[in-house]
Amino acid sequence: MNGKGNDIGFSPLPEIITGDPNRVQLAGPLPAGAQNFTNYVGVVMTGGNVDVGKDFIRYLTTAGAKQIFSATGVE
Repeated sequence: MNGKGNDIGFSPLPEIITGDPNRVQLAGPLPAGAQNFTNYVGVVMTGGNVDVGKDFIRYLTTAGAKQIFSATGVE
């Protein structure tokens, strides 16, 4: 894009936060009424290492994992 410095765009927060700060700058989130959230579901498949899968899904719900998600714009 060949912007002139006053362009606006919308993108998921993780893309903006982890993007090139010389090209994009986060102005702020959209108002609550205009927000759109994506929900993810974790599931352990049979035939694999079930214990490792369960441990990973448990880890994703820990405070440490939530802090990592938050730092990249994922709520």
